[in-house]
Amino acid sequence: MVEFVERFKRNGCHYFTRGSYVAGDSEALGDGIVELKIHYGPGYRVYYARKGKTVYLLLCGGNKSSQKKDIKLAKKYWKIYKTGGKDNG
Repeated sequence: MVEFVERFKRNGCHYFTRGSYVAGDSEALGDGIVELKIHYGPGYRVYYARKGKTVYLLLCGGNKSSQKKDIKLAKKYWKIYKTGGKDNG
């Protein structure tokens, strides 16, 4: 994992650093969910939502092949978070 993170930084990809986000290839998907695309390997994706000005909640991640499932899961997790941990389907 450390090797991946170091390579990730070295290649100039997107990453969080000391409270500031280096914006890049990301897309708002609706319902407060954002997809961050990482152009490495099989096309990794990270799904997150923002609460307030500086808090980012990592919901899930995957790659291009699991994209539809991952988006659905991220939206579900965000809804659960916003409702205080209640999963209403």
